[in-house]
Amino acid sequence: MKMTKEEKVKNEQLKAMARSILQGRGKDLAAVHDVMRDMKKVLIEMLYDEEIKEYLGFSKSSVRPEDSDNYRNGSYEKTVKTSNGELKLNVPRDRNGEFEPKIVKKYQGDIFGIEDKIISLYGCGMSTRDISDNIQELYGFDVSAETISNITNRVITDTVFVSTCGISLISFSNVA
Repeated sequence: MKMTKEEKVKNEQLKAMARSILQGRGKDLAAVHDVMRDMKKVLIEMLYDEEIKEYLGFSKSSVRPEDSDNYRNGSYEKTVKTSNGELKLNVPRDRNGEFEPKIVKKYQGDIFGIEDKIISLYGCGMSTRDISDNIQELYGFDVSAETISNITNRVITDTVFVSTCGISLISFSNVA
């Protein structure tokens, strides 16, 4: 799967955030929380991108099928509360106004529970099917294993993450 320019930028942002923890920005707990909050923003926005791609049936960089009258129509900003403070998210929208995000719903004001699951997608080594099943069980909505796979493939390549399964640092090199 070839990454778009936007996906590469987000991937680079995640790499830089992880490196900042390793290079000393994360020496105090407040700095680690700031980095984790920034990582959550990037990860949630990647999930949003995958959700709207699955909903519309085509990616941002591909040509809209002729039989489709719906397409991306920018985004709007949404502020949610997390355990690391407030987070401003850019939520994509569709032209027909029918897209309903699943990961953070339209009127949801906090994401205290799901944020740890999102980070653990990348750090714990669960299968995409297990991740999909856990999200369904815990949060009551479906995220396909294919969507989880697309997200992990975009993020894991050459990226270092702080594991939520323990204190250790995990490095993924050329996994995707």
